[in-house]
Amino acid sequence: MSFWQRLFGGGAGAAKEQTGPIVRVVLHLDTFNDKGVDHISILERPVAAATKVPFTTGPTRESIEPYDPKRHFTMDGRVPDTVHRFVRPNGVPLDFLIKDGIIIQCNDNVAGYRR
Repeated sequence: MSFWQRLFGGGAGAAKEQTGPIVRVVLHLDTFNDKGVDHISILERPVAAATKVPFTTGPTRESIEPYDPKRHFTMDGRVPDTVHRFVRPNGVPLDFLIKDGIIIQCNDNVAGYRR
């Protein structure tokens, strides 16, 4: 039993501990117009090299999610450790998947298309 479960009570009704990988999701609250950003040329490069993408500016909200291959999909099977999610002016989110400070993939977030 973990320290926090002992401290706050982790009885039979307590949630199960996360055992798989987790993903840090950084939601950028300002809209981002990605026109003029070459999504291919920034892949496999450090986050700092993508100067047209405002990774470090503006208000953000962070959360931790359990890794889900359907939600955090990568073409080569790598598990991202961070997702930077931007909302574009048309409302469809854009996800940059990061692994060890390197941009590994850029996805249109399908949640924006669901009705």
